[in-house]
Amino acid sequence: MEKQLGTGIKPGHQNSYWLASTPRSDYAALSGDVKVDVVVVGGGITGLLIADRLKTAGKTVAVLERRRIAESVTGHTTAKITSLHGMELETLARHFHIDEVHQHAMLNQAAVEEFAKLVKSRSIDCDFQRTDAYIYTEDDKTLGDMEREADMAGELGLPVDFVHKTPLGFAVDGAVRAKAQAQFHPRKFLLALAESINGGGSKIYENSSAIRIDDRTATVSTAAGTVQGAAVVIATHYPMRDKGLFISKLYPFMAHAVGLRAGDDILPGIYYTEDEGQRSIRTQATEHGPLLIVGGGHHRSGQMPDELADIRAIESYARARFAAAKTKYFWSTLDYYTADGFPYIGRSPGDDNTFLATGFGGWGMTQSMVAATMIRDLIINKSHPAADMYAPNRLKPTAAMVMGGLNVTEQFVEGFVTEHRHRRPADLAKGEAAVFESDEAPMAAFKDDKGDIHAVRPACTHLKCVVHWNNAELTWDCPCHGSRFTVDGEVIHTPAPGRLKKIFTSDK
Repeated sequence: MEKQLGTGIKPGHQNSYWLASTPRSDYAALSGDVKVDVVVVGGGITGLLIADRLKTAGKTVAVLERRRIAESVTGHTTAKITSLHGMELETLARHFHIDEVHQHAMLNQAAVEEFAKLVKSRSIDCDFQRTDAYIYTEDDKTLGDMEREADMAGELGLPVDFVHKTPLGFAVDGAVRAKAQAQFHPRKFLLALAESINGGGSKIYENSSAIRIDDRTATVSTAAGTVQGAAVVIATHYPMRDKGLFISKLYPFMAHAVGLRAGDDILPGIYYTEDEGQRSIRTQATEHGPLLIVGGGHHRSGQMPDELADIRAIESYARARFAAAKTKYFWSTLDYYTADGFPYIGRSPGDDNTFLATGFGGWGMTQSMVAATMIRDLIINKSHPAADMYAPNRLKPTAAMVMGGLNVTEQFVEGFVTEHRHRRPADLAKGEAAVFESDEAPMAAFKDDKGDIHAVRPACTHLKCVVHWNNAELTWDCPCHGSRFTVDGEVIHTPAPGRLKKIFTSDK
């Protein structure tokens, strides 16, 4: 039975369609010590693709996932497989040589084809569909920029042109179109991929949180055992082993998606606009008819005063353009951006046997495939043509890096300055939360619908930034590096190594 969320966004009722429409995986936890060729830490799309590429090349692999595979970031994507990553090419050309921008574009276009090949060769039933991708605008002032982007994309070899009309049911001023891109159901794809990874000397372990990595011996330790290989790959979104100053080079951004019923027709194409709000649009076939998925609300993690209003604005955007749209789902995701626009893929800085992939900037579908191919080649062949371009130890100071560092500093300095010095947690309304000063130390408190108060210390366990309240998903979000916590302090998203310290849960 499809879960109903009514016709609006209700705080705390977030539910990803991808998760709701697929069974939960059930792989055993690690117990004891294991040896394989390569240890992969992280069971999202990046980790699973890397594991699959390595196993296909003849290596035995072990995947360690903190909770359940393909549920965290990957389970909350919009799942658009495209080399058209927004209006990025002219920006990239300011930081990199045009030959590097060309290589980047070609690697991502090749990733689209690799997905198609993999789905076909394995006969994976995942609603995979080839379709055009569009960057559209409803603002004629941006047409010149879009035409230049289309020209550059074409010159770099992407299958791109500029059009004035799209299959959208509302008028646009123009769009950059990339032909024969793709969309799919990411969970169906990854659950099938996981089945082919598990077995034959390779293994997926769930509920197996990596605690420590010994690069010298290529060993990953958990609370229940170890896995040793010849190499380790970190695919944990934010690298759990930060030897590359990623605290100053990775910036967490939130985005939201709303799933709506809006008619009986599948809308051809996948869409994205950089107009205010940065909306994305696609449809997904379901047993209940087409689901319209509209995304947007792009902003720094933990720095949006009213997440609920942000998500409702996406809902309003959809309803203004698609008749009788009724909300059934909403969810949020978190992505990391790099200062210069290229991802970090390759050998972990200062390590010999540890590799990583991160910083996909909201375009994790193709870039995860690029990462999987690169890391396979770096481990097996010891080289890849893009190794220097994507190297995690590269350092190209930019204005974005400076501003990103200042932003983190502001969270340290200003975090404990609250607006609630003269209130008490008991004064909260039901469903309300705030950070309070207390006699001993600040506390982050939430009053639930029963009137119970959940109080924790507000210092993120990663680097002690002060968490901010997310009033849509009822979570505490770190504004510095993207960690997220439940109202009782349990970790939802790393890099936080542990829960927020619990003070109490009471009815006072």
